Amino acid sequence: MRRTRGGGFTLIELLVVISIISILASMMFPAFAKARNKAEAIVCTSNMSQLGKAFMMYAMDYDHIMPDQPRTTFENSFQKLGYCVDDWTTHSCWANGLYPYVKSYEVYICKDTIGEAPGNNSSVPPLSYIMNGCVAGKMMDAAPNPSGICLLYDWCFDATWCAINPSPDPQAPGSYVRAFYNGQANHDERLNLLYLDGHAKNIAESVFGNDIWYGPANNIFYY
Repeated sequence: MRRTRGGGFTLIELLVVISIISILASMMFPAFAKARNKAEAIVCTSNMSQLGKAFMMYAMDYDHIMPDQPRTTFENSFQKLGYCVDDWTTHSCWANGLYPYVKSYEVYICKDTIGEAPGNNSSVPPLSYIMNGCVAGKMMDAAPNPSGICLLYDWCFDATWCAINPSPDPQAPGSYVRAFYNGQANHDERLNLLYLDGHAKNIAESVFGNDIWYGPANNIFYY
């Protein structure tokens, strides 16, 4: 009597199937990663929009003056160059000033950041955004073009310190130092910006770098 073959796969067949699955996975994983990064960029934009509303409410409560930043400690290290406040949750700074209006530490975090900045205190909620120092402490109504002036931008690291950039120059009162920018964007060579009128926008890193380093006096960082 002739014996019939069982229903199992041979080793060759299994290897072929595994190879096909591996090839399909290698093709799909980049698409998954891109979709995840896009979703995180959208969440970051939403965070900025919420912070924009908090800026507006703060200004309404304080005679249209934007939150300020202490100007006593000027850091000159790479990560902290400019006027910075360590442990932003317990010290006076723009981020702490907005907290009563947002009441959530998650709003201050971009999930697409590279990681924590060196020297971070793990017990302090991280902060992913930096304020335009040319706006800090100024009257909101004085801006000639609110829709074209940067208010916040997302930084490539989460930090436990709060910073403004550009920063007032401690050596030349009345002028500003474009303190830091290391050319690392969070969102596929693009960055999210919050503008003074409250709208958030995703822009190319090259545009941002030009504005922060080489722009004229009427660029998005100055007024």
